[in-house]
Amino acid sequence: MKVLPYLFFLASLLSFSFCTNAQISDDAKAKMEANFKAKYPNAKDISWGKDSNGNYEAKFEQNDEKYRADFSPAGDWIETENNIKFKHLPKAVQEAIKRTYDEDDIEEIEEVNHYQKGIFYDVEFDAKGSKKIDVEYNALGKIIGTE
Repeated sequence: MKVLPYLFFLASLLSFSFCTNAQISDDAKAKMEANFKAKYPNAKDISWGKDSNGNYEAKFEQNDEKYRADFSPAGDWIETENNIKFKHLPKAVQEAIKRTYDEDDIEEIEEVNHYQKGIFYDVEFDAKGSKKIDVEYNALGKIIGTE
């Protein structure tokens, strides 16, 4: 049973090597691995891939929660996201949502920690008969972006 954690770690490293082989320099790979390990020393079940923007993303678990961390091709950390429930949003964000949207139209809520924006909340709405929209709120309930 003590071998199991080492097998997961080895599989994660092999997965990272396979996904990034010939796509990332050795220096950038080493920087990315060091940045990831420093930021998430207790991460488990790590898997690496490349997103549609050309960034590398690590999916992992920490403290029994699932996360996704994005890194630039140079190995720099960009952001980390994890899904949360409406009740875990700051009260100001909950109130801002209720003023403009129907809570039942929420598809997904993510808490995001971004290297420039800091912590914010990305809420995806799918109102029936309307186009999906992502609204980013700061902790005070102010909209800081939309997609």
